[in-house]
Order: sequence, then C-alpha cells, then structure tokens
Amino acid sequence: MDEWVMYGAYLIAAFIIVLLISVILYLIKRKFSNDPATSVSDLMITTGISLVGSTFTIPSVKNCILRFYYEEQKIMEFLASNSEKSISTEPETIMAIICGFALIGLGLYYHHSIRDRIFILNMLGISAQIEISEKNHIKELNLPDFKVKENIIDFVDLFQNGKMTPNKNSIIVEKIKKKCNDFRNRSMDTDACFTSMSPVPYTMLAGTFLSASNIKRYFEYVNKKKCFIELSHKKDKKDFPELQIDYQTSRKDDSTEIVLALSITFPVQDIDLAQFNCDIVRIELDSPKDNVITRMDQLEKYCNYVITKIETMRTKYDKLNTVHLVASVPSCFSEKLGELLKTKENRLPKIIAYHFAHTNQPKYPFGIVVCSHKAKEYGHYYQYVERNADV
Repeated sequence: MDEWVMYGAYLIAAFIIVLLISVILYLIKRKFSNDPATSVSDLMITTGISLVGSTFTIPSVKNCILRFYYEEQKIMEFLASNSEKSISTEPETIMAIICGFALIGLGLYYHHSIRDRIFILNMLGISAQIEISEKNHIKELNLPDFKVKENIIDFVDLFQNGKMTPNKNSIIVEKIKKKCNDFRNRSMDTDACFTSMSPVPYTMLAGTFLSASNIKRYFEYVNKKKCFIELSHKKDKKDFPELQIDYQTSRKDDSTEIVLALSITFPVQDIDLAQFNCDIVRIELDSPKDNVITRMDQLEKYCNYVITKIETMRTKYDKLNTVHLVASVPSCFSEKLGELLKTKENRLPKIIAYHFAHTNQPKYPFGIVVCSHKAKEYGHYYQYVERNADV
C-alpha cells in the first residue's frame, strides 16, 4: 500500500471520528441548552466525553491503520487479533479517562444546579426602580446568589413621560405580553417568583398572561424598612383579617355596570369615585394597611373570595355586563387575581381595572381590560364616561 493511501485512510478515519463526536455534542446541546446559562455545564460534559472518547477511538484507529500498512494482514484477522488492544493503558490515557469522567460528573451536577435556579419576574412601572437581584436584597431574602435569575419588565419611561395615550398603552401591553410569555417558557420547570412596583392594572394584566405559569413565590417590598419580604408558605394558626363585601343600599337592580372598589392596602374614598355614575360595591378589610398580606394561604383566600363575589354579582344585578375595578392592593394580590380572572373569564363579566392618580382629576384617568370573553380585548385602553363610551 502506498504511503499516501495510508495517510488518506487515517485522515478519513479521523474525520469519521470527529463527525461522530460532533453529532454527540449536537444531541447533548439540544438536550441541555434550552437556556444560554447552561453553556458552562454543556462545556464540561462535552469536554469530558471528548477526553474519554479519544482514548477509545483515535489511538485504536491510528494503530489499526499503521499495522495494516506495515504488516499487510487480512482485515478480519487483524480485527480479531486486535480486539483486546483497543484501549491504551498508558498513564496519560488513564488520566484522560479519569479527567473525562470527572468533567462529565461535574457537568451533570452543575446542570442540575442550574435547573434549580430561582426565576423572578420583576415589573417596574414607577420611578422607584428596585431590582431584587441587588446584593443586599438577595441577602435579606436568604437566596443563593448564583441561582437567582431576575427578568425585568421595565416600562417606566413610557408610563412616566407625559399623559397616557392608547398608543403608549398598546406598546406597554405588547411589551408585558412578550416578556410574560418568555418568562413562562424559561421558568416552566421551576417554581417561578413574582414581584412588582408598577400600576395595578398592568400587574393584573400580567397575571392574565401568566395564568399557565407556575408562580409559587411572591416578594413584596416594605417601604418603611426599605427591604423585600417573601410571603410565607407556612399555615399559621393565627387568624388573618377577613374581607367583607358591602352592597350599596339604594341598588339599581337593572344596572348593566357597577364599580367594584377593593380596599386592602388603603381605603378607596367615595370622593375619588365621583366620576363613576353607577352603583358601587365594596370589598374591603376593616383596617386596610400596607403589607397586610404576609402568607400564601391568606393571598389565595382573598383572591378566591373576590372571584366568588364577582361570579355571584349577577344574582344581584341580572343584567350586569361590565365591572369597573378600582383597587388599592399589593402587587401579589393584583397578579394572582389576574391569573384567576383569566381562568374564569367565561363565567365573569368584562372587567376593566383602573389606574389611580392622586394629582389627577378625575382620579382614575384610564383603565385597561383585564377580563373578557374576547381575547383581543385584553389590555384595551379605556376611559370611563357615561354610557361606557370607548375613547
């Protein structure tokens, strides 16, 4: 056999080996790399496989080709006589095998750790922008820094820069929808977390987009202490304050629309509701205050209470088709309520959540649709005027 033929055969064999390893690496990439953050574990695993694979393949193929060239034995006889010599026992080969398996083990461990990350969705819509991933907040919440992955929806500039308009609202809504869908997909295999410092209607709208997600943890900002707290998952025997409903005494039973005022963090004042020319139904605590919701069971009970009361309102107003929702509530409540509104949309009237502006007149300058039988209406900009005319 000519020397050039021997080297050609060696190059072809080497190419086949590299191709096989590349296919293996590609399959591993498809398996583990749904998120760019897994690249480190991918690198460890693939490098380990390459090290181990090289000890089983490349030296053997090279030896086979060289022996075939120099001894000119029949192929079948050579393979039979060489079957027990496919793995080199040289010290460097043994070290390569050990290092390879060590890298594979470390890569798998690191990948498992990455999958156990803490995904946090943070909505920023007001000028006080606070990221939960800052070191002091991570420490306060006792979270492992390397596992925290914060995803931020920031529309502060759009919201704060001048009067809200239908066009600006559409941009904000599309941004929230896209970011929520991305977050839901990336946190699918984990217990996702939520926090927000944005207007109630947009937080509630985000909840409707996150209804298929797995949000299990909520972080609330305590303004007095300048820190975050997490809602407790422990079911304490200690009772928490109950919500109560209050229907207007002089009720118009044939009303097609009502105002639902939710007072949990601060009382919704009658004077602030003067712009609405329809019945007012109140759901409130006896003593609303900031950070009154401290437990997950409390949050779930409050939200389910509100949903149940909205469902049964048609027993009081049999022609009801629209609820104007004004709410002084924490972010955890508005997001969770949004999730439930989406799951019950076929059993509920259209619900429009309004933004409160203390310095504005009227106090609730605009709202957005957060519950409707028509999917395209979600996020629709709305200004209340008599007879429900859209603007």
